Amino acid sequence: MIRSKVIFFALLLICTAELVLSMRQLSQTWDEAAYLLAGYRYWQCADFSFNAESPPLAKLIAAAPLRWMQVRQVDPQCGSSEIGDEFEDGRRFLYANNADRVLMRARLAASLFTLSLVLLVWRVTKSFFGATAAIFSTVLFIFEPNILAHGALVTTDMALALSLFSATIALYWYFQHPNMWRVAVLGFTIGLTLASKFAGVLVIPVVIMLAALEILRRGNSQCEAKGRRFRWLLTARDLATAFVIATFIVWSVYGFHFAVPPRSGYITSWERILQESGAKTATVQDSETTKEPFPFMFAVFRRAKLLPECYLEGLGRMLKSAESGRRMFVFGRTYDRGRWFYFPLALLVKLTLPVMFLLVLCLFQGPFWTKHRREVIYLAIPVLVFLAFSMISRVNIGIRHALPVLPFLIVLAGAAATMWLSRVRWRILVCVLLAWHIVSSIRSFPNYLSYANEAFGGPANAHKWLSDSNVDWGQSLKQVHQYIASNSAMPCWFLQNGTANASYYQIPCEIAFQEQYPLQITRPLPERMKGTVLISSHYLANLGWFSEFGSDPLVPFKAASPVARLGGSSVLVYQGDFDTRLLAGITGSLLAEKLQRAGHSDWALQYAVRAVSLNPAAAYPDLSLCSVYTQLNQLELAAAHCRRGQRRLSAQPHYNRDLLAVGTIISKQLDAAVRSAH
Repeated sequence: MIRSKVIFFALLLICTAELVLSMRQLSQTWDEAAYLLAGYRYWQCADFSFNAESPPLAKLIAAAPLRWMQVRQVDPQCGSSEIGDEFEDGRRFLYANNADRVLMRARLAASLFTLSLVLLVWRVTKSFFGATAAIFSTVLFIFEPNILAHGALVTTDMALALSLFSATIALYWYFQHPNMWRVAVLGFTIGLTLASKFAGVLVIPVVIMLAALEILRRGNSQCEAKGRRFRWLLTARDLATAFVIATFIVWSVYGFHFAVPPRSGYITSWERILQESGAKTATVQDSETTKEPFPFMFAVFRRAKLLPECYLEGLGRMLKSAESGRRMFVFGRTYDRGRWFYFPLALLVKLTLPVMFLLVLCLFQGPFWTKHRREVIYLAIPVLVFLAFSMISRVNIGIRHALPVLPFLIVLAGAAATMWLSRVRWRILVCVLLAWHIVSSIRSFPNYLSYANEAFGGPANAHKWLSDSNVDWGQSLKQVHQYIASNSAMPCWFLQNGTANASYYQIPCEIAFQEQYPLQITRPLPERMKGTVLISSHYLANLGWFSEFGSDPLVPFKAASPVARLGGSSVLVYQGDFDTRLLAGITGSLLAEKLQRAGHSDWALQYAVRAVSLNPAAAYPDLSLCSVYTQLNQLELAAAHCRRGQRRLSAQPHYNRDLLAVGTIISKQLDAAVRSAH
C-alpha cells in the first residue's frame, strides 16, 4: 500500500515538472489572453456576457490567482455597454502587465485540472483493473504528448476532459451502490461538465445510454425481485435529481445571473455595410442569422429561466458553429468545411504509436472483455459518443476538441498492457512499448503542441499533415527570439500566427502579416525580401486570411526548403532572395484601408493603386481601390474596380462570401449613382 502511494506521488511529481518546464518555454497561445481577461472580468464584474463562446468554469479557475496580484485593467471597464474585439481586449490586458508572470500563475492554476485527472486515472484504473494497470495507465497518461501540450494552457479543454471522466465514473459508482450521496456526487460532476465547455452537453446522452445499459444488464432475476418497471422509475428519479443538482451547479458558476446585459458590439466595416443594406449572404446566415438549433427547446428554457441566458446564448452559438463549419487542413489538403474523417486521421497522427498498438491489442484479448465487460462499456461509450459528435461537426481545427476521449483510451491501453504482461512471451514487447512511449514524449519536449508520431515524421513534419492548434497556435515566439539572437538573422520578416505581441518577446523582425491584426501594418512591404523570412505553418496550409482573396503570396516559399523549423514545425525559417510582390500587394491594400480610415485619402489612393499593380490577379486590392475611389467621389472608377474585384473573388475556389456580398452591394450603389449623375 505504501509502495503504491510512493509510486503515485513520484508520477504526479514528474507530471508537475513536465507541465511547469514546458509552460515556461511557450509564448501566449491564441485564446489565452481573451480567456484570461474573461475570467478576470467574471471575478471583478460578474459580467458573464464577455467571451460567452465558452462557459466560465475553466476561465474562473485560471484567472483566480490574478485576484491577489496588482493587475492593471484596461477597457472595457466594468459596466461598459460596449464590447470590442475580445482578442484585442485580451491582448491589451495581458501586455499592459508582466505577461510572463501573469501567464505563469494562470497556467499553474489551469494545471490543476490535469493533475486532478492524473489522480483520477490512477484511482479508476486501480479500482477497475488493479495496481499494475494503474501504474501503466498513469505512466502512459503523464507522458502523453497531447495531454502535456494542453495540460497547462488557459483553455477549456482539460477542464472538460476531467469533468466528463469524473461524471462517467460517478455514474459507475452510483450503480454499484445507489444512494442519495452518490446521486449528489453524480449531479455535481455533471454540472461541472456542463460548466466546463459547451461540448459538455454530450454528458447527457452518455449518462442516459449507460444508465439504460445498466438496467438491461441486470437480467431477469433481479427484474422479478424488484420489477423491471420499478427499477426504471427509480433510476429515472435519481437521474432527474442529479440533473437538477447539475443545473444548480451551472447557475452557481454563472453567479446566479440570468439576463445578458445589452451590448453595442464590435462589428467590422463589411458587416456594417451588410447591415445597412439588409443583405444576407450564406456566410452571414451561417454565423449570425440562421435559426437557432432546437428553437422550441431554447425558447422553453429561456421562458422558464431554467438556465442562465449567457449559457443558452453560448450553447446556441456552438451548435450553429458546428453546423456551419470552418475551413480546415488535413493530410496536405484544405477543405472549406470540416469532414467526418478529420478526427480519426488527426488521432492517427497525434497519438503515440505505442498507445495505438496497445489499443489494438486490447481488441484481441477475449478474456479481458468477458471479465471486465461493465468497465469496458463505461470506458467505450463516452469515446464513441464524443467521437461521433466530433465527426459530424464541421468545426475541425484541432485534436484538442477530442481531448476528453484520451483518459478513457489511456485507461484501456494501460489495462491491455497489464493483460499482455501476464504472458511471458509478451512481457518484453509491453516494456518496449512503454519505453518507446516515454522516449517519444521526451524527445518532443517542449514542442508537445506540434507533436506527430514517428510514422508521420515526428514534430518536424507535423505541418505536412495537420495545422491550427495541432501544430502552430502562436506558441513559438520565445524560440523565434532565440533563433534570431543566436543566428544574427537580420534583416528578417515574420508572418506571425496568433494574437501574441511579438515586440514583448523581443523579436526584431518586421511583422509582414498577422491574421488577427492585419490593419496594424505600418508600412508597405518590399517587392523582394532578401534575408530571413519566418512563416507560421498556419499560412503555409492555406488557412491564412489572405488566401480567401484569390492569391497565394507564399508560392515562392513553398517551392523552397526551410533552413530551420522552430517549435517542432510551428514556424518555418527561410533564407534567400524571394519575390514577394503578391504579398506586398495584399498588405499594401490593407495599409490603404488603414490610411483611408484615418482620413488620408491621397496616401490611401497611392498605396491602393500600387497594390493592384503588384497583385493584379487578387480580388482584395481591387475592392480596396474601389473603396478609396468612392471616398474620393470618383464613382465610375470605383464601380469598375468593384466589379473586377467581385468577378475575381467569385472565381476562386476559396473566397469570403461576406466580402463578395459587400462588393456586389457597392457595385450596385455606384452604378446607380453614376446613372443618376449622368
